[in-house]
Amino acid sequence: MTLAVGAALALGCATAGVMLSILPTGVSVAMTATTYRIGDATLLAVAPGVYSGSGTLVLGHRGLHLTAGGSAVVDGARWVAFCEVAADGAAETCRLQSGTRTLTARDVWAARTWQRTYSDGVRVEIAAARSVPVPFPVGR
Repeated sequence: MTLAVGAALALGCATAGVMLSILPTGVSVAMTATTYRIGDATLLAVAPGVYSGSGTLVLGHRGLHLTAGGSAVVDGARWVAFCEVAADGAAETCRLQSGTRTLTARDVWAARTWQRTYSDGVRVEIAAARSVPVPFPVGR
């Protein structure tokens, strides 16, 4: 049973790499109690605050702030990320890492989208509901 779960998780991460690598720089994200969708990739709730399938997402709280950890394979490289959404849902700060490469991202809520600016100057738009975390390297 454990081997089957591990194999399913590995397959999900591989699928995430394919799906997340083809995402355009403008993508939509949606989250419900049962699903998290980013572009064409879908993660299903497997426990409260835990989504898996085309990648992995784990939600939590730090005080009044929503936190999110994510993992996916993008263009053959494993990315892990941690984001913290401000208590008012108007901003998100993320730290993304792939091997020795580390990026930060600042997302600001405007016009029904996250306006993401990476530490290397790359900017992307992510259509989402306010406060939906995006711990994935969109546009990378």
